[in-house]
Amino acid sequence: MWTLLITDPLMGAIQLVSAGMGRVTGKGPASNLRRHYQPWLLYLAVALLLIANTINIAADLAAMGAATRLVVTGPPELYVIASGMASLLLQVSVPYERSRLFSTEVV
Repeated sequence: MWTLLITDPLMGAIQLVSAGMGRVTGKGPASNLRRHYQPWLLYLAVALLLIANTINIAADLAAMGAATRLVVTGPPELYVIASGMASLLLQVSVPYERSRLFSTEVV
């Protein structure tokens, strides 16, 4: 929990920088890296992001399996696989619709 004091402001700062960059240039961080730096730096940044996201997803699924194990008896590995499959199925099958409440379109 103590790391939240450090990581939360840093995550907010990254979001603000990315949003400002997108507003000014119309492109995301990867496109701007590609435009201003060598290609190897872009590939390194994307590879590090891929590794970090993979580890984060694995940790989230492991936590879901452990939490399910606290409620229901059985092997936690089975719950990790079931959670991952359920998440994947929901992401693919549930349509994403923008809510009118958050829409920026003028009707």
